[in-house]
Amino acid sequence: MRYLILLFYFVSSMCFGQSANYTDNSLSIREVTVPFSPGIVHDVQFKLAEDGRWDLLDYSNGSAGVRKVRYGISGNFCSGYCRTLLEITQEVLVLTRSAAFSDDEQTLPTISAIALNTEESWNSLVKLIDFSSFEQLPDRLGCPGCADGPLYFIEIYYEQKYKRIEFGNETDVVEIKAFYEKLKAISDEQTIKFNQALKKL
Repeated sequence: MRYLILLFYFVSSMCFGQSANYTDNSLSIREVTVPFSPGIVHDVQFKLAEDGRWDLLDYSNGSAGVRKVRYGISGNFCSGYCRTLLEITQEVLVLTRSAAFSDDEQTLPTISAIALNTEESWNSLVKLIDFSSFEQLPDRLGCPGCADGPLYFIEIYYEQKYKRIEFGNETDVVEIKAFYEKLKAISDEQTIKFNQALKKL
């Protein structure tokens, strides 16, 4: 972590936003970009030494490098709102419902709902991600969209990398079973809230 130490040694006056906090000679920064692997580190803790140097106390990486997770379901040869996309970041959850066409061939508008995410919910999801293993999975598992079946997909944005897999059945993703089940549970919960909100309109 020598780059981080040098950064704060030579730059004694810096302007920090809401992601930084300074108290009792200790500086906490939520996210720092560094010129070495893993590229981005989180929850960085510095202590101001008596000689004016900043000493690095702690930081985290690993699953913290996950930037965004997207989970989608698309019905094959169906009408109405049969496409669902859930996008999850540390800050928000965005659920979008869309359709190719309706029963009467009228164009249906795309509808989205946004909910604030919690740190607890985000951490409980990303801790189940082993991106190295996820990256090794085939792009297509099983036969997604075959025989009028559904097409599922998962996308993970990790640091500067991106990986998408498509599958047709939950039994196709046994390698990431815990992560998939957690992701599906979040999607199901948001879909229920989404449908309840629509009924009130």
